[in-house]
Amino acid sequence: MQITFPTLMSDIPKTSNPRKVLVIGPTGLGGSAITIELLKRGHHVTGMSRNPQRLGNHPNYSTISVDLTKASFDELTKLFQGYDVVVEYIFFQTLI
Repeated sequence: MQITFPTLMSDIPKTSNPRKVLVIGPTGLGGSAITIELLKRGHHVTGMSRNPQRLGNHPNYSTISVDLTKASFDELTKLFQGYDVVVEYIFFQTLI
């Protein structure tokens, strides 16, 4: 599945200084909107979640599959290295 952009964003100029951005939770409602916006603006985005490939394919989109409920702090710290920006947009649902 190819990532498509809404036509409303067609007037947004691409950045002259693309950043490497890690988006945690790229497939949810908010995270997907943020990810698509960043891609539209010309940034290089990596999506991190259990199934980040669900968002689709784009030349500037890569994925890291991680179950954040099982990852250690040290594992996450290593995964965050090399990015200019880390955006977290996840929702944990607790069953009581």
